[in-house]
Amino acid sequence: MPRARTVLVAVGLLVFGTLYERTRDLAVPIVAHAVYNTLLFVRAFLAL
Repeated sequence: MPRARTVLVAVGLLVFGTLYERTRDLAVPIVAHAVYNTLLFVRAFLAL
């Protein structure tokens, strides 16, 4: 399981880092991260 988490973190790093590099605006990866967290929360809530 730790390897899966490491891969997930690495993919997130690449996605959010690429968003920042393309836009040079820190707000873009912050908003993308917030959207991702919201989707995970909603998914967990609906699973109850």
